[in-house]
Amino acid sequence: MRVYLQKKFLFSCLSLVLVGCSTAGPWQTNSQNDPDLKAPEVVNYIPASDVKKTKVVVDHYIPVAVPGQMMPVPTKSQLKPKAFLTKEKAVAYANKKATRTPKSSDFFNSMMRYNYMPDALYTVYTAPMHITDVVLEQGEVINSIAAGDVPDWQISSTFSGEGSSKQYHVLIKPNSSGLENTVLITTNKRTYHLILKSTNNNVYMVSVEFNYPHDMVQTFQTSNTPVSKALSNSGLPTLDPNTLNVDYRYRVLKGKKPTWFPTKVYSSGHQTFIKFNNKFYNSSTPVLMVANDQGKFGTMTANYRVKGQYMIVDGIYDHMRLQTGNKTNGKETIVEIESVGQHV
Repeated sequence: MRVYLQKKFLFSCLSLVLVGCSTAGPWQTNSQNDPDLKAPEVVNYIPASDVKKTKVVVDHYIPVAVPGQMMPVPTKSQLKPKAFLTKEKAVAYANKKATRTPKSSDFFNSMMRYNYMPDALYTVYTAPMHITDVVLEQGEVINSIAAGDVPDWQISSTFSGEGSSKQYHVLIKPNSSGLENTVLITTNKRTYHLILKSTNNNVYMVSVEFNYPHDMVQTFQTSNTPVSKALSNSGLPTLDPNTLNVDYRYRVLKGKKPTWFPTKVYSSGHQTFIKFNNKFYNSSTPVLMVANDQGKFGTMTANYRVKGQYMIVDGIYDHMRLQTGNKTNGKETIVEIESVGQHV
């Protein structure tokens, strides 16, 4: 009996201990149990529209190094001038360093795109009985074209589009194979130096265009005045609501969703506008392709240009594609755009 009462007493004490452990204390906030955490101070709210922001607009041309030209800072030993036995070798060395040649990664279909750099030499391969088209920037006007060898080459100029969408082309065709020539093209914006080579196996460059990377990097700061506001706007024309069409759809046709995936597509009058997000500048600029009446791509071209976050296309097309990369490098990305509405 005594042993029984001792066990009962111990069991009762153990129960009291367990009950005491299962009881939680009162809720506390961080500001009550931690003296380092204080309640936030009250501040006056300032709308974002009232905050003055510094505007930036394009001012003037600043040369930008093309791929391969960015080099490490040379050491003192490297600063020593390169010695040449003859002046001719010095000239040949300088021309070789300035010469740009086509690379497979810079082609889109049959179009070669060079990054423009002042005083660089651009190699253009041609072939007899075939025309090579050198396309200049939209709005650029040819002043003169000079060639070293005139009798053996046929060089002329023409243009596509009209008004603000006018774009000049330089057409080149050699009379025979195995020739070399140099061409100087001066325009109202810049100067082009071309090295022409005529091949023996009918290998030629169908089209040559230029990227102008400096157009998106040089800026200067201006004050927040009405003039600066006018200069720093998107540059888009006033849209006519009577001709506005926003019924477009777009999707990733091939590859992964790119950073330049459109956020809006619409058309008005005689132009189509494709809007991109802010990450557009950190990625490769896509190439625009349009379909013909049979829905096939590659037979028609459209004039377009990039302003800010917009790609402005001269013309209205029901079926378009934006593409970067190619099948060769395995990084082909295609975004398909279709019009699903009727223009007013």
